Amino acid sequence: MLDLSNLDEIKIDLNEETAWVQAGATLGQLYYAIANKSRVHGFPGGVCFTVGTGGIISGGGLGALMRKYGLAADNVVDARVMDVNGKILDREMNEDLFWAIRGGGGASFGVILAWKLKLIRLPEKVTVFTIRRNLEGNLTLLQKWENISHQLPKDLFIRAFVQKGVFPPGNYSKRIVGFYFQAQYLGPVEKLIPLLKQYFPEFNLERKDCFQENITGDAEKECLEVPWIRSVLYFSWRKPNDSLEVLLEKTIPTNKDYHKGTSDFVKAPIPKSGWEMIEKLFTEEERPQMVFEPFGAKMEEISESEIPFPHRKGNLYNIQYFVSWDDNSERIASQKIAWIRKLYKEMEPYVAKSPRTAYLNYRDFGLGANQENYSYFKAKIWGEKYFNANFESNLNKIKIDLSEETAWVQVGETLGQVYYAISKKSKVHGFPGGVCFSIGTGGIISGGGLGALMRKFGLAADNAIRGGGGASFGVLLAWKLKLVRVPEKLTVFTIRRKLEGSRNLLQKWEKISHQLPEDLFIRAIVQNGGSSAGNNVEKQVEFYFQAQYVGLVDELIPLLKQYFPVFNVERKDCFQENTTDGAEKECYEVSWIQSVLYFFFREPTESPEVLLDNTIPTQKNYNKGTSDFVKTPITKSAWEMIERLFLEEESPQLIFEPFGGKMNEISESKTPFPHRKENLYNILYLVN
Repeated sequence: MLDLSNLDEIKIDLNEETAWVQAGATLGQLYYAIANKSRVHGFPGGVCFTVGTGGIISGGGLGALMRKYGLAADNVVDARVMDVNGKILDREMNEDLFWAIRGGGGASFGVILAWKLKLIRLPEKVTVFTIRRNLEGNLTLLQKWENISHQLPKDLFIRAFVQKGVFPPGNYSKRIVGFYFQAQYLGPVEKLIPLLKQYFPEFNLERKDCFQENITGDAEKECLEVPWIRSVLYFSWRKPNDSLEVLLEKTIPTNKDYHKGTSDFVKAPIPKSGWEMIEKLFTEEERPQMVFEPFGAKMEEISESEIPFPHRKGNLYNIQYFVSWDDNSERIASQKIAWIRKLYKEMEPYVAKSPRTAYLNYRDFGLGANQENYSYFKAKIWGEKYFNANFESNLNKIKIDLSEETAWVQVGETLGQVYYAISKKSKVHGFPGGVCFSIGTGGIISGGGLGALMRKFGLAADNAIRGGGGASFGVLLAWKLKLVRVPEKLTVFTIRRKLEGSRNLLQKWEKISHQLPEDLFIRAIVQNGGSSAGNNVEKQVEFYFQAQYVGLVDELIPLLKQYFPVFNVERKDCFQENTTDGAEKECYEVSWIQSVLYFFFREPTESPEVLLDNTIPTQKNYNKGTSDFVKTPITKSAWEMIERLFLEEESPQLIFEPFGGKMNEISESKTPFPHRKENLYNILYLVN
């Protein structure tokens, strides 16, 4: 164990709005140093200012500012770490290490010496307040908080505490289970009051409540307008007008207070039966406590793989369970630990599952720890509780170098994760991979990788600078990919027709789709549909063109008038707010990343976070597919055969993707994929 407490130098640069903080400095020292330099800057660290920056930031760092600015670890821009050989590394020297230490723990990867932190802008005055209630008769208020606290404006953070003795001490009140809300609003009282009247009129908080000179301890409500640095004191149960020097204290308390804690994350509100169980168990214990801190806002905007801390979108709040005692005899300590383990077990139906997750900075040996006979697979059982899918992130990493316009992609990444990572770095770069973003890069690139950008840039494999093997040649670990330049806006559109009466349009597509400008990719999909005739639905064969133009609508329209006037696409069609499902035509001007969503049959306005979804669908869908390449257009009789066979099957599909463009320019021996010049298009046959 290393004592870093004297390694506590802090250097603040207000011009750059950053701070270098040595790992032995406490949060209190950091907050004090910032406040001494500026009244409008802060840092989103934890509320307990006596903890060290080296530890809390390396574990994530929940705090009262996280709904607005994210975790402490989200606001780290560089670090200095000493490795086992005594070498001092920074972000530029080891990007993987930099990722790991921001939420993956500070004891696993080396000795963290210092953090470079991004300071945040704050108003000169913030408002803090507390609302207290007994649980009996007020459960609906606590349940309302559960349902909406994560949806509140990001400037408003309201956490909840459930414990005994919320109101002034007395033999009776000590036995009563109560709760209180402790809150911070990043703004003045005048802006807070209307928000509370909208969301929590039950608080009955008025402007006058926030400017009272004397507030009795444990009053039903209290409110103060203070500078941010004094809100730090308030959240640590100090008086806001206490001397700020208290933030610099490093003395070890002489009075011993023993406690046991653990944690959970919650994805759905606790039902009434759950709260009744909590109240019942609380009556059995002398000093129990549960702390509930809301997520949402900025916490939902950050990808769960951005840093090792994975608890982002979908989590309503986290829970810290807590029990404390004074007599640390074996008998008393065993009783207290048994009680909190019982509470933790009883909470299982109400918290996150598969895995049941926990917060690394609230480490609990009860969840698991490495023993003498430790192994990766044993550690995975409890490691996934803290890190979820990030526990195995050693095979899920992407390094993007925009100066070189390349990306190193490890094979555990899906195409969606690659596309998402690129879009986070640049609006004018992309990668010509497949349209199905849920498949892995290890497989699709090693097999070639057809996609919507292949007519302009070639296959995915044509843009892999370095790699090694597929299943036949060894274990592929990573690809170095060449990124491609794309405009900030592309145009996507769909044209739908019945096969009967429109076969000539499909045959025209066959003849010219491979000759179109390389910026224009139009694929055709043939499948069954239905038309209503009275109460009967008559099966019929339909087709549609799904297309992407690497450019603006105004550039696309003249091309379509030249090659496909029958599409009848006009500029106004591409800027309609609402397009009905199954419309004859639809068109959008979107970013490249939105075109990725569109080609996978998602709404282009959906959050790109869907690209990160690695969950296995619970609803099974079985299919069989095969493929062909076509060098001459299909005859009329062949199209009639296709239509006849389609009507015999419930859900058949043919997907035709045009070649030409860049695909004609690349030699068939350039990569093992030989299907180049003279191929008009490929066909994917599919039945579900």
